[in-house]
Amino acid sequence: MATTSIGSASQNDSASRKPQDMGDLWELAYKRLKSGKETEDLVKDYEAFLLQKYLLSTRPDDPPPTTQMVQVVVGQLTEKRDERKWEFNLLGMKVKVREHTEKLLRFLAWADTIVKDAISTQPYAALAWSAVTMLIPLAQNEMGKHEKMIEGFAVINDIQLYWKVGQETYFQASKESTSQQLVDALVEVYSNIFKYQITAILHLAKSQFKRAFAALSLDWADQAEAIRALSKRCSDKMPLAQHLQNQHNAEVLQKQIDASVDILGKILESLRPDRTETRKYEEDSAKSELLRDLIPKPEDEKDKSNYESDKNFNPQRLKDTCEWLLQDKLDRFQNWRDRMDPALLLVYAGPGCGKSVLSRCLIDEGLLSTRPIASTTCYFFFKDGLSNRNNGASAMAAILHQLFSHDPSGELIKIALPYHKTWGQSLAKNLDQLWQIFLECVKSPEAGHVVCVLDALDECTQDSDKLVDKIKQFCCEQQVADERRVKFFITCRPYDHILDSLEFPPNDDLSTSFRVDESSDDIRRDIDRVIDHQIHFSDVGKRLSSSDKDLVSQKLISMENRTYLSKIDKSLISSLPSSVWDAYEEILSRNQDEEQTELLLRIVLAAERPLTLDEANYALTLASAEPQGFASHDELMQDLWSADSISSVIQNLCGLFISVYDRKLYFIHQTAESFLVDPKPERKWKGRFSHGSAHETLGLCCVRYLNLMRGIRTENVAGREWKPSHFIDYCAANWISYFISLGEPSTLVRKEARKVWGTPDELCKWWIPNWRSHNKSAANGDFWRKAPDLTLVSYFGLLPLVCDILGETDTDLKHVSPIGTPLQAAVAQGHDRVVKFLLDKGADANLGGGLWSTLLIAASSEGHANVVRTLLMKKHGVNINVRDGFSSALDHALRRANMKLVDCFLKERDDCDITEDTVLAAFQSPQATQAIKALLEYRRDAIRITENVISGAEDFGSEALELLLREVPHTLEINDRVVQNLFESFDANIVRLVFELRPGDIEITDSLLEAAAGSYAGVSTLKWLLDEHGEKVNVTEDVVISAAENKVHGYDLFAVLWEKRRGQVKLTDSVVRAAQGNEWWGAQILELARS
Repeated sequence: MATTSIGSASQNDSASRKPQDMGDLWELAYKRLKSGKETEDLVKDYEAFLLQKYLLSTRPDDPPPTTQMVQVVVGQLTEKRDERKWEFNLLGMKVKVREHTEKLLRFLAWADTIVKDAISTQPYAALAWSAVTMLIPLAQNEMGKHEKMIEGFAVINDIQLYWKVGQETYFQASKESTSQQLVDALVEVYSNIFKYQITAILHLAKSQFKRAFAALSLDWADQAEAIRALSKRCSDKMPLAQHLQNQHNAEVLQKQIDASVDILGKILESLRPDRTETRKYEEDSAKSELLRDLIPKPEDEKDKSNYESDKNFNPQRLKDTCEWLLQDKLDRFQNWRDRMDPALLLVYAGPGCGKSVLSRCLIDEGLLSTRPIASTTCYFFFKDGLSNRNNGASAMAAILHQLFSHDPSGELIKIALPYHKTWGQSLAKNLDQLWQIFLECVKSPEAGHVVCVLDALDECTQDSDKLVDKIKQFCCEQQVADERRVKFFITCRPYDHILDSLEFPPNDDLSTSFRVDESSDDIRRDIDRVIDHQIHFSDVGKRLSSSDKDLVSQKLISMENRTYLSKIDKSLISSLPSSVWDAYEEILSRNQDEEQTELLLRIVLAAERPLTLDEANYALTLASAEPQGFASHDELMQDLWSADSISSVIQNLCGLFISVYDRKLYFIHQTAESFLVDPKPERKWKGRFSHGSAHETLGLCCVRYLNLMRGIRTENVAGREWKPSHFIDYCAANWISYFISLGEPSTLVRKEARKVWGTPDELCKWWIPNWRSHNKSAANGDFWRKAPDLTLVSYFGLLPLVCDILGETDTDLKHVSPIGTPLQAAVAQGHDRVVKFLLDKGADANLGGGLWSTLLIAASSEGHANVVRTLLMKKHGVNINVRDGFSSALDHALRRANMKLVDCFLKERDDCDITEDTVLAAFQSPQATQAIKALLEYRRDAIRITENVISGAEDFGSEALELLLREVPHTLEINDRVVQNLFESFDANIVRLVFELRPGDIEITDSLLEAAAGSYAGVSTLKWLLDEHGEKVNVTEDVVISAAENKVHGYDLFAVLWEKRRGQVKLTDSVVRAAQGNEWWGAQILELARS
């Protein structure tokens, strides 16, 4: 195949154009490169590549004229770019590579129009601006291997942008006065840009261009820097004012490119779901187990609820809605989105204003960041009443799960592995540890930009204050932008306690509040659009005539308090209410069976999670039975509604008040629950219910169902095709919490609950294994098989049943089962009321047996502070031998950093010993300083700083030891081993402090210098010793060997000796051998010494 030069046409091609024209300068640059001795072959190879790659359909032996050829090549590039969509797989790409890649894509999207306009008039300029188009398909699957090359392209694009602005302003305005020197310099810049582009493209294409390439450097950073320097020298030839104006215009243009929604959309197109895989880590059991534990499987396999489905439960926004934020006239959203440092945007409004719809649209449409490739959006939608959605720990677990799953580098999850190894499955419930992991992750260079969306923060009812404090503290730290590029987007209702907690100092711009006025024209327009959409596209709306649609529209739009919650119902046309409360009354008043409607509302109100249609079918059928219930499970099955009809039954009973989504039942909105339990009852339905009555209804359904399951014959369940209903799992998991929440349950509930306890086989078969699968603190093994009823009901904390059983017969309170006596079982599970009752009934608190050696150890091991307090108080614990196991229990609480328990131990009893092990346990605590403070506050006089305490402190930091030394220095035990340990294991702060507090007890010797030279705590102690007491010590061979052998700080320690005592540092054979044995620092040490 013949190769034709793209610059081989007549030199008169450009004679009619002035050399200041942009196209001509690029053409001159290309021809200069082609005529150069060192680059001539490079350009020929490039042209051969272009002909082969893009002009296969032409006749290579008879090519078109040069200008036409370039036009064809650039046209082909444009078409291929439009076809390919620049699809990427980000797995394995580091953040820096992603950032540079994103910048290239942004540049390419913006330059699209420029290239198309320049094809006919400025073909060589178009060719230069199309280089990225050639680069992308060549490198898209290997971006990570070409980081420096990609970074160089980003630098070149900045230079192209600057000179495009310059040519459009200064050059065009000063054609006659533009100096030839400036023109020649700019042509040189363009020529080197061509050279960089051509070299990179041929390198990626793996073309055979040995003639040219052998002599060229592939140091991309050096080449890019050289081009930057040429550009700088070129700009120096312009007037300073013009240079500054060009620079400003280029920066403005770059900001416009970054903020362009159209360009962002094109980039998002390149990241289609089938290309942006998420990491499953299936090949690594530790990592996959961590991900599973962060987002545990739902209790019911039908319950697919997770953070993504929780988001998608909210409807998508309609076109032109939510613009009140996206097009905010004050640019609050845009400013928050575009800033690099930690910041918070709080959007607060009343119910029904579309906050959750807004959150979903920002996430789904990629509007939270202008850097989609180099950023990760994590989110969590809170929901009050759902145990896995109403707390900060669940939110942070979901956010970490998303960070790990969408991290292309695969590095972030490694940060969490040590935490998971320590905490196991409980990590997902530990907000403090999860937050610490989050902090470490966002410090990592692989985190990139992180945006956290927390929707409906007001529905975080468990630990919202704690979560808010952490977010606020994080933002206030004002870390350097490159260290923590994290922003928070939060929505909530305008509750004062949340708004106050998120309030920042007056002059601080870290937080931006966006209050949504429910009565504003923008919100009303959004709501009207939603209403109009429902009228035309909802199931009910489609059945309305045109006149009815107009009537419903007028009625709904005229409502004073219309919201996103407004629903279309033809039966409401004649009497549409003017408030949400009235709407609820109207909906419920049209029920077809008031008694069953009330039962269904009680069931949904009491549900621990959204019930499935099948579960609701069982519950409603059981609740509707006569007081005595069903005689058998078969009888219940015959009375159930069919699976096809239960949905319509629910709709007939409650209308739109209860909605069915993904076959699960939900209230129309969280305000519906507030309406039912309102403390000020009005009319028929408002305030008609209480949580207690609802719990009794559903709790009774649960225990009745468990009792029915006990009656099923074994032969009936032997077949593999028979499976119990999913309702058995819900009943087993929740009936006990319902019973306990009632306090004093009714006689009927107590009677039914008493029947639940049957033979061990019946317990094993139906509910205890199910209950244990939802309670990680449950005892292992078949603990129930040899436990009498009294022990079991004590274990589960069912005080009314404990009372009933003790009243039935002379029950043996001393019976020891695998889980101990009834008292031991109650203590281990933290049931304080049962513990007090049994103690008052004469239970022996000092009886051995069971899982724990003493009651105190049993209570403290699971962190039951209330039970510990009960055992330590004289009122109930007068006969308890608290000394037996006190130290072990206190030590355990200290090591687990349960400061609530620690305070309880130390405050309630001052007659128990504080041992050396107790102080060591405090040092081993994750909150060692707080633990030492507690010991000092309550038992200062009992603390001793022994040799073992010093040894124990070295592994857990020195802050707590420093506190102890300052508070009780007289208790410090000083001997040669202690002093040696101090100099070998602690930094200068500790050593200096001990020396100041006990100066007469320490003799500075060469052996201490040797210990400091071998220190694993750094070089500070060695420096202090040489600076402050250098006249007392000599650098012996042993001292030098100690530094040379140190695998942690060996080089730094040796360097200190070399700097301060070079004359005494001898490179003996023993020193050389010591250094050679140090695989970490030996070579550097020897190089320093021999220099």
